Amino acid sequence: MTLISKILRKIGLLIPPKLPHASAVGNRILKPVYNLLIGSKIEEVKIWGTITIQLDPTECIGGNIFFGSHIYDLEERIFLSQLLNEDSVFIDLGANIGAYSLWASKKISSQGHIISIEADPETFKLLSKNIDINNFSCKNHLINKGVSDSVGILQFYRHTEKNIGGNSFFQSENLEAALQLPVSPLFDLVNELVSKIDVLKIDIEGFEFRVLLKFFSDCKEKKPELLPEYIMIEMSEGPLGSNLEYINSLKKLFKDMNYTEFHEGKNAIYKLMQKIK
Repeated sequence: MTLISKILRKIGLLIPPKLPHASAVGNRILKPVYNLLIGSKIEEVKIWGTITIQLDPTECIGGNIFFGSHIYDLEERIFLSQLLNEDSVFIDLGANIGAYSLWASKKISSQGHIISIEADPETFKLLSKNIDINNFSCKNHLINKGVSDSVGILQFYRHTEKNIGGNSFFQSENLEAALQLPVSPLFDLVNELVSKIDVLKIDIEGFEFRVLLKFFSDCKEKKPELLPEYIMIEMSEGPLGSNLEYINSLKKLFKDMNYTEFHEGKNAIYKLMQKIK
């Protein structure tokens, strides 16, 4: 890491977590300065005490973690620490470069299992490196495949403004067609790997409803015990974050499946109240 990198990151890590819009300092000041002086490159840094991660500080999620790992999705990480145990099964759907998978690995031991699913082949390469270099004791299963409501091939779109977290099968603003990728239902991908799911984190940019509708249907018909105890889902952000009809359809789906809202926020958490018999 260059001296400039170290200085800019040090400034970011001094930002108080309770400062309103704290992440804006990194996004609007530190990241543009880094991009101007250094440009796009992969940096390897320590975050959250013991975790090593490789990322691009000029990219949206990479920059948020590089300049403010202590701030990044802080509420969500606190809740995950409370929800996960040594033997937990955690599904990271839309894993990106692996931040949530890496955080979950701090809690889950060799008795537990983490499944990280990322569709984009380029992003998946960095995800794989980040899992490998940490050498956690828990079982880590990486799946480079898209998730939808049926088996097939779909057009995949990449974000045009340094935001790989916005890459999606759902076409929206600032996305351009990149390649066609294979997709499968979530149930098909995880059924033979685990017998339960304690927490499912899902962030797949507008595809959440169709994926969950099919997954819930498959679980109800074939394996009710696979219904996650908790689901963390992006609600108020993403391409459909301001679409009230879409949000309400998700909320109704959760209600119909006996889930109740455990935590409200940009990433809402739903708790299963009673499993379907």
